[in-house]
Amino acid sequence: MVPQYEKAPTQHHALQVEPRLLSLVVDALPVLIRHSDANGRCTYANRRWLSLTGRRLDEELGDGWADALHPEDRAGCLELLKGACEAQQPVSIEYRLRRHDGAWRWLHEQAAPHGDDDGVLDGLLHAAFDVTDHQVGAERLRQLLDRQQVSFEELRHRAVNRSQLILSLLRLQASEAEDPGVRSALEAAASRVRAVVLADQRLGSVPDGAALKLGDCLQELAEALRPSFEQRAIGLEVSVDDSELPSRVAPPLGLLVNELL
Repeated sequence: MVPQYEKAPTQHHALQVEPRLLSLVVDALPVLIRHSDANGRCTYANRRWLSLTGRRLDEELGDGWADALHPEDRAGCLELLKGACEAQQPVSIEYRLRRHDGAWRWLHEQAAPHGDDDGVLDGLLHAAFDVTDHQVGAERLRQLLDRQQVSFEELRHRAVNRSQLILSLLRLQASEAEDPGVRSALEAAASRVRAVVLADQRLGSVPDGAALKLGDCLQELAEALRPSFEQRAIGLEVSVDDSELPSRVAPPLGLLVNELL
């Protein structure tokens, strides 16, 4: 038998009886809280909000709170909040708000609609957190990653240039070698260097971390090796499916196929 429980009585009357306690709790929360009516006009802001803006409550009421919005964020922020009211759906937004000392602070806000028992919208309840430190840290990380990517591309470019130089020297030495064994060894070394160069060039042509087409990689490698096969009257055909491979696999795979061929 499933036990039956009586529905707990509503406690809404307690909030009406002790509004001062409710105000103390809302002011004590480490959250910036506002309330706006069904038209998006501010009707309340807690002490945390007023401490951040350095303004009085009467200055924040109505459309006054929006005076502290960053000019670049104002239109988009108000549009999203208006849409949340019309659709009666929660919304998550980020915007910059001017602090009492003039500094801009990034806020992450969650706004949720609420209404009466008949479903009539009373307004939005807003809860915001200051995420400026997170934004600053994220921006520094993006800048660091950008610099790292530039350095990586520069190193890759230098490596390809040096490999091309080594490849040219090996080919030159092979063409001048009289001993067939030496010539064959130099040509084999040049072939390995060529495989690495092709892999690096292919990696440099795709976005960082993107997958590579297996067929394209092996076709380029085969084309590079074709002259050495033709010298021996050997035909070479490549048939590869459209599989993709991670970029980190391309260099060792190129060397492996080069050795097999």
